[in-house]
Amino acid sequence: MQIGDRFTAEIEDFAYHQECGVAKVDGFVIFIPWTLPGDVVEAYVRDIKANFGFAELIEIKKPSNDRVPPLCPVFSMCGGCTLQSLVYEHQVALKEKYVIDSLKRIAHIEPSSVDILSIVKSPQIWYYRNKMEFVFGKKNGEVILGLHKRGSYKDYVDVKECFIFSKSAPQIMDTVRNFTRELNLSTYNPVTHKGILRHLVMREAKSTGKMLVNLVTDFGEIDIEKLAKAMPEMVAGLLWTINTRKADAVIPEKDRVIKGAGEIIDRIANIDFCITPYSFVQPNPYAAGIMYDKIYELLNPRGDETILDLYCGSGGISLYLSRSVKQVFGIDSSQSSIESATKNAQLNNCKNINFIKDDVRRVLYQRKGWRDRVDIAVIDPPRDGVSKRAMKHLITLKISTLLYISCNPTTLARDTSILIENGYKLDCIQPIDMFPHTYHIEVIAIFSRK
Repeated sequence: MQIGDRFTAEIEDFAYHQECGVAKVDGFVIFIPWTLPGDVVEAYVRDIKANFGFAELIEIKKPSNDRVPPLCPVFSMCGGCTLQSLVYEHQVALKEKYVIDSLKRIAHIEPSSVDILSIVKSPQIWYYRNKMEFVFGKKNGEVILGLHKRGSYKDYVDVKECFIFSKSAPQIMDTVRNFTRELNLSTYNPVTHKGILRHLVMREAKSTGKMLVNLVTDFGEIDIEKLAKAMPEMVAGLLWTINTRKADAVIPEKDRVIKGAGEIIDRIANIDFCITPYSFVQPNPYAAGIMYDKIYELLNPRGDETILDLYCGSGGISLYLSRSVKQVFGIDSSQSSIESATKNAQLNNCKNINFIKDDVRRVLYQRKGWRDRVDIAVIDPPRDGVSKRAMKHLITLKISTLLYISCNPTTLARDTSILIENGYKLDCIQPIDMFPHTYHIEVIAIFSRK
């Protein structure tokens, strides 16, 4: 098989890490984007490696029985909801399989040796996200506002409505588009690093429908007061952030509240959360409430425990568990997260939580006294998982129960292997679909010392 060869094949499997369907042509594995198990497709070979290749889809000759028409008109271009064309029941089945396969392949865990609970579906599969970062670009000389094109950091797709975000967002986006086009503002170019408009970040309090809108730009003259006056009624706060760094990320250097407040309040699982432009809360509040319930159910606290909440973010888990335990220590290296967590504790009158701004590794090393004080450690690390040094110090504390929350089954499996080698037993796995129509999955794992 050579680059450029055309072929017809049936998609036999789905490669989760590649977000591609998998076909075999004369025994050779080919990954094909935008395909699903059961599709019969025509494609051409784009790239060849030693043991596998990549192909581009030409035509779906016969669609899978599990394929459904995508709701989003830019589905085939946007890099977001890559599973939107798969019926929801099979989305969650794929995710469940990916979790089990990762544990088996990396941690050598046999499914029969662990209590693997059925995946929890999101109670809402459309308009569930409470935050989106849209990016500005230019097309045919006109400002567009949308998302990155799949596989590209410099090409963008103009998005009129994101069906996993908010029904109110299109009105706000149209207001901003019209404003930027009327003033003929330049957009930031990630190659030349020239231009003003960079991102539009929106956060929605699902319990009230109120929006926090943040316009992120490079230095430049903007009649921001004019934009503030044009904002729809649901916008509770408009901020203007200056970001001159070259990285394609929202890194604030200077913030200014233009209209209303710089925060909104949302209520999730009977907890009030103060949401600022940069505080971390679970993106799907509908599923987050279920996740908090599951965490409580799996831990089944007696009431006299001390809990260590590592990578605590804005304190959601700490706040939820504090009502049923003696004391909680929440640790996070982000100053904004700890400030939000502290404010949330005050907002909910939680007096038995102590939030600490520090590096998890350093805290675990310095506070060896926690070995006799802490009954349960909750671990909710970034996608990279727990660092080697942090894991080493965590293991030395010999905490009897660990509850690990992961958004990356691969790193969860890696860390599971390390914990098992160091005296822990994996008791239970609970997958939760926090991100319908995407390949992302949240997993709760419970470990106990042998």
